[in-house]
Amino acid sequence: MKPALLWPNLLTFSRVLLVIPFIIFFPDPEMRGLWAVGLLILCELTDAFDGMLARGIGAVSNFGKLFDPFSDSVYRLTAFLALLLAGVFPWWAFLALLFRDVAVSYIRVFEASHGNVRAARLSGKIKAIVQGAGLIVLTVFAIYGTQWDTAMVKPAMLFTYIAIVGVTLWSLFDYAQPLFAAVKAESDKS
Repeated sequence: MKPALLWPNLLTFSRVLLVIPFIIFFPDPEMRGLWAVGLLILCELTDAFDGMLARGIGAVSNFGKLFDPFSDSVYRLTAFLALLLAGVFPWWAFLALLFRDVAVSYIRVFEASHGNVRAARLSGKIKAIVQGAGLIVLTVFAIYGTQWDTAMVKPAMLFTYIAIVGVTLWSLFDYAQPLFAAVKAESDKS
């Protein structure tokens, strides 16, 4: 691997490493603190800047186009799993996120097997922003929510769950559109 390609990919991989303390310590109520919010913000910043760095130094690669969404999935699913284990995120919402990421991974494999390595779609970027913001908001609720009026916290958390799942499933539908078109074109040939 060329040295220029190394830096954006290291930044991408840092999310996977940074989320490890979150999954280990956050589910324990005694270990929750502002450090968790800072860690998630740092992870989201690496997601924002790895692509910019790659484009800025001319290090965009097919590997990076696949490695970035892989690292995003590992990081965000791990963080949401920590929230699930902490009782802050519902299992049905986690399953929706997991289903979307697995399905999109198979769509990417299908496309790659047909010679197309696709970078993230706009819906994927919007999904990443909503999930990242949702992670931070839910983490803040988990840390400080017991000090606030529960009549406000519970509806805000429910809204956050619905926003995360809604945008996630919309993104899945958007990613699947080219697959549906390819399958239809293939069946029309027959």
